[in-house]
Amino acid sequence: MPDDPRLRRAITAYVDWAATGPFQAWGRSKDDVPDDLPLPHWDWDGPVAWLGG
Repeated sequence: MPDDPRLRRAITAYVDWAATGPFQAWGRSKDDVPDDLPLPHWDWDGPVAWLGG
C-alpha cells in the first residue's frame, strides 16, 4: 500500500464501516442477501448518498 496517509485513512474507514455495518447484517448464505441490495458509494470523506443507477 502506498505511503499515503489520506489513502490509508480512507481504506481503514471503509473496512471498519463494512465490517461493523452491512457485513454483520447479512446471514451466512448468499441467499440471505437481497438481489436488489444497493451498493454503497464512497469518496475520500466516507459514504456518499446513492441516488440510484
